[in-house]
Amino acid sequence: MSYSLAKIFLRDAFPAGADLPASRVKIKLRAIGERLKQEVQDSIRRTAVACHQTPPAVGPSDIALQIDVG
Repeated sequence: MSYSLAKIFLRDAFPAGADLPASRVKIKLRAIGERLKQEVQDSIRRTAVACHQTPPAVGPSDIALQIDVG
């Protein structure tokens, strides 16, 4: 779904809210993606420590996230 379509969906789903520019939707999605990526990396590290293993080196290209409005 394009950012423009996401903007229309959000406007229709939440009619009381203000109309957001597509660029704002993109910025918010990027921030959510970064937060989720950090949470996954932290979870991997905690699990490795709990299992008495060396945490793997996780780089930025090691995790892929997909956000689906459905």
